[in-house]
Amino acid sequence: MTTFKREGIIVTGATGYIGSSLTMRLKKQFSERFDIIALSSKNDLRVTTTFDFFKSLSDTIEVKYIFHLAASVRGGEWLAKNPAKAWYDNTLINANIFEIVRLYFPKAKIISTLSYSIYAPSEFTRRETEISFQTSEDNLSAYANSKIAIIAAQDAYSSQYNLECCSVVLPTVYGPSCSSKIEDTAQAVNVICKKFINAVKLSAPQVHLWGNGKQERDLLFIDDAIDGIICSALHQHSSLVNIGTGNVTTIGKLANILASLTGYNGKIVFDENEYQGPQRRSLNIQKAKEELYWQPKTQLKDGLRAIVNTIKKFHAIAQTK
Repeated sequence: MTTFKREGIIVTGATGYIGSSLTMRLKKQFSERFDIIALSSKNDLRVTTTFDFFKSLSDTIEVKYIFHLAASVRGGEWLAKNPAKAWYDNTLINANIFEIVRLYFPKAKIISTLSYSIYAPSEFTRRETEISFQTSEDNLSAYANSKIAIIAAQDAYSSQYNLECCSVVLPTVYGPSCSSKIEDTAQAVNVICKKFINAVKLSAPQVHLWGNGKQERDLLFIDDAIDGIICSALHQHSSLVNIGTGNVTTIGKLANILASLTGYNGKIVFDENEYQGPQRRSLNIQKAKEELYWQPKTQLKDGLRAIVNTIKKFHAIAQTK
């Protein structure tokens, strides 16, 4: 007797900033057809004992897509100070998820998200063919190479086991979180936004930011990032596609926009002695437009306004409790 199985979608790292937003979107758009299985750190992908969970799951669910966002990473200079832990944890996580798919969900498509630290710093916009195993981003090579290894795993598992795999490279993603703790996320833009809101609240004469203000970043709004990841699942056939805006914004310009949106009139001070990362990060997104039929929709100022309004809203709710 054949046992009927519902179709499912797995999201690893589902409690993270991007993962939680992706999970919420999937539940909104696809829950009538698919069971959405949102995994957290409780499903520790670093250890093989978690395989039992997936084996049990495979008895009742026919998984169609696996969005792999799980990673061991924190904000600021954590990666630069913990290269060995970042490499070890992420290598285990990534190796195990491919084995899990091979063993229990061989018909599923796995879509992984990568950081644009896989590209070496450059004054030029990076294309998918320019991956570097020798990135010089302030000790980020260990983490970057653990992400690059995902591409190697894709090729290996696709060749030997015929798994369907692909990855998208994300830039700096920003925007409101589906969590009320948006201001506590490690996302750089959200952290900077909170600094300006607090400065207005406290009438602070200065806002201190890391770096020289000239760092350039490709800033992608969270809704656009989620659209791109879903488009990857539906359309991507090549190994790697960049998802970004194709443009850069300096941290100085970002700070000025946030000052205007929050009504801050004090002084913005940049501290070059603090960690600032590479001077420029930028992604070429032509392939995403052609292969995924995707491009970003949100203007930077509109996206930043959404963060400001969301943080102010949660602060107002907290004050009434």
